[in-house]
Parts: sequence; C-alpha cells; structure tokens
Amino acid sequence: MSLLLFSILGCTSSETKTTTSSPTSQDKDSSDTGLSDTGFVLPEDTSTPVDSSQEDTNPDTSTSPPYNLAYFKSMHNAYSGESRGSIHQQLDEGFRGLEFDIHDNDFQTLGDYQLGHFSPGNEVDQEHSNPTTTHLSDWLVHIKQWSITNPGHAPITITIDLKDDLTDNINYNNGSMDKLNDVFIDTFGNALFTPLYFNGTWPSVNELKDRFILILSGHEESRQLYKRDRGYNPAVAINDAGQVIEVHDSGSGTLWYWTGQMRSDGSIEWKRHGTYDSGQKPAIALNNDGWFVEVHQSQSNTTLWYHTGSIDTDYNLTFSQSKQYDNGTNPTIRFSHKNGYSLREIHQSQTTGLSWDWEISLDPSTRTVSWGTHTQTNDPLHSKNRDAAGQWIEVRTGAHLSAGNDTLLYETYFGEERIRYPQIAFVEYQENNASELIDSETWFAAVGSGAQQTLSQWRQQGFITRQWGFNQSDSVHVDNPPNFPATDYLDVEWYNIYCSQIDTVE
Repeated sequence: MSLLLFSILGCTSSETKTTTSSPTSQDKDSSDTGLSDTGFVLPEDTSTPVDSSQEDTNPDTSTSPPYNLAYFKSMHNAYSGESRGSIHQQLDEGFRGLEFDIHDNDFQTLGDYQLGHFSPGNEVDQEHSNPTTTHLSDWLVHIKQWSITNPGHAPITITIDLKDDLTDNINYNNGSMDKLNDVFIDTFGNALFTPLYFNGTWPSVNELKDRFILILSGHEESRQLYKRDRGYNPAVAINDAGQVIEVHDSGSGTLWYWTGQMRSDGSIEWKRHGTYDSGQKPAIALNNDGWFVEVHQSQSNTTLWYHTGSIDTDYNLTFSQSKQYDNGTNPTIRFSHKNGYSLREIHQSQTTGLSWDWEISLDPSTRTVSWGTHTQTNDPLHSKNRDAAGQWIEVRTGAHLSAGNDTLLYETYFGEERIRYPQIAFVEYQENNASELIDSETWFAAVGSGAQQTLSQWRQQGFITRQWGFNQSDSVHVDNPPNFPATDYLDVEWYNIYCSQIDTVE
C-alpha cells in the first residue's frame, strides 16, 4: 500500500474560500439539555476554523495537547456490555473514544438506524442502565445526557461503523446519509466539532472540552460517497430564493437528485439526496414558487418522459408519476420566467438530429402540464448544466483531487466544489482503501490488533489512529501508540498501566 507522505497539520481542503468562527464550548447555554433545540448552524464556508477568541481567555494549553497529538481511553464495540461495562460506566472510567456498529434494516418503518454487530440487536446490551432499544438516536442521547451532567470532560469521539450499504437507500426518509447527518445534528447540535470547522490545525483538548467528534467507519463505498458523489450528465436549476435542484444519471440507468440552498457567500449547502426514476440525460426547470418540471430520456430507448413536482421547506422533492411525452434525445427545459408557469422544452430528433420544441404550461393545482405548440426549431438546446436567478450555478462531472472523473462538481461565484453531503462527520481510512478517502480535509485511520508496523507508519505520517481489538500484546508497544487504543475491557490492570504510560486524557 502506498502511504501519503504529508502531515495532517498540512492536510487542508483545496476548497477553502473564507473563514468564519465556529461555535465553541462557551456557546453552550448552561440550561441547554441538548436534546431538542440544537441550534446547530452550518457555517457559510466548508472549512470554518475554530475562533479562539470565543474560547476561554486563558486556556490552559500547557497540559492540553492538540487533539491530534492526544491519547484517549477507547472502547471497541462499546454497546456490547459484559467485560466492557455500560456506556455510562465507560464514560465514568474516562473512556473518550466509543464505537457503535449500525445497520439500516427496516429504517422506513423504524425511522432510525439500529445498533448491532452482525445484525440489528446482535450483542447489544439493553440492560445495566443502557438504553432499552437498539435505536442509534437513543444511544447517542444517552451519551449526551452523561455529558450534560459531567461538564468539563475531554472531547468524546464516536466512531460509527457502517455495517450496511447506506448508498442504496433511495432518499432521506429511507435512511440515506443526509438522515444520518441529521441524527448527529439533532442529538449534539453545537456541541459537535465537524470538518466544517476544521482549518488545518487541530484545537487543543481543552478547547474541545464538552464537544463531540463523529467518525464514519465500515462500509467503504458509503464512506466514499459521503465525501463525494458520482454521476453523469448533470443538470441544474435555481430560483430567486436560492433553492437548487440538481439531477443526473448514474451511467447505468438510474436517475438521482440533490436539493440545496445557496448561502450568502455563493456556496451551496446540499440538503437532500435520492433516486427518483430510471432513465438518462435528465434536465430540470424550477420556478420561484418551488415547482419544477423534469424531463429525461429512457435508459434504453429514444423515448422522452417527464415529471412534475415541488420542493418543500425541508428541501424534499415530491414527484408525480412519469409520463411519456415524445420521442427523441437530449431533452432540455426551462421556465420562460421564474415567476410564471410557462415552459419551453427543446430536444433533438432521434433520427435526424434536428431540434424540436414544445410550449408547455404547468398547472400546480393538478400537478399536470398542458402540451401546446410543437415545432421544429433552429434555436439551440437549453444549457441544462447552467442556470441563473439573481445568482448563477453550473454543474459538471470531472476528476477532483484523487477522486475519479465521475465526480459531481458545482461552480458559483464562490468557486468550484464537490456536490456532497455536509461534512458533519470525519471519515476513517483503513488499509487498502481507495486513496480518495484521504485526499481532502483531515483524516483518521484504523487498523486491527497486532498491526504495529502499519500503525507506526501512520502515526509518523500524521494520521489520527485507532486500533480496534486492542489487547495485552499490543500494550507492550508504547512508541507511536494509537490515539484511540480501542479495547474490549472496562477495567483491567494492563490497560490502565498502558493508558498511564501514554498519558491518556479525560
């Protein structure tokens, strides 16, 4: 395996534009339970630093190392009980690294992810003061409740091991990764420290007191598609309110969408992601009332199809059933005016390549369109990958850093960035993973018991490391120790001695 030869302190996103201050531990209202009104606000910029002026005026850094140079008592499969004890026992004993395995089975019914080792509920200790359910949200709230009653603790790092493929969940309500983000935000709010606040240098442990850091581990493709999305033939529409809808095809016959909101600095906060049909070469038009008309070509024929629909205040899309409206290729569509309901569709003939158009009228009360005049035209196709309404946005597919040339990108006056989920969690790298997992932001890495050579190399190169299944044979190695030696034991002498030797923080 080739290893990147640069330090984590120099590993910053090339997408950085501006900086604003992040919430700090001083922003927490002492009366805030953290369980309802989170107050979490995504920063204008995707790489906002911690503003030290908002922290303690004289933080004690003499005994508080930067987070990436600190060591923390850590528990492997923290939910499993037995030798590990309960979650609150672990926290009481100074464990500040916890790992949860999650599954997405029955998400649409339960509305939550489930804990479990090999399957939902497997090896989950629902007794001994732990939550009595397997729902991820309940266990995260359980941790937050401990934090509220134990202020001043070192940051708690929670590794979420994805045991299932979350990329095949068709939308937010079915457990796609935007929902996982919201589980994190709804629980921890402004107590989170996220990649959105990372500016290339880690705050000290004291500056991160009472904070939570989330790490995604497990299913590799889910981790990859959290950091970027793949697709082909992207199209985009924006209205005067800055609402954005992007559509694209997978290259294998599936149609996907993103919704988002343009911020005041011109960047886009991507909100919802899902699949909506089969087809290829989609195009979309969006008006100021939030109504849209989408058109696309069949995935295997030269038939043309359309959807009508609307975007709601939570950026979810409602699609009508698709209907065929013509034969042809390369459909494009735009509203004549963003405040109106008249549209013009232009596509090419499947036989001659000449362009034809349709004059269309959308009736929002019935969610239907009336197809009017249909003629051959010399006008060019609409520019479906660029739209403007007060501000402009353009989308394309191309390579980005170490990510492949199927990476979905957008550009505004803010600059060019990936179309992807807001980076609420950091992403972990493991041996032989794709290099794209460590090509932007900062990175974490994990390896199992016994892999001391790999662990040592990673530590020397600046990885923040976790070693799962950490046992007594691992504890004889005190040079280049893992930041998170993740054991399976709550209280054993050899582990306590080891943690004293490497000076873990609590």
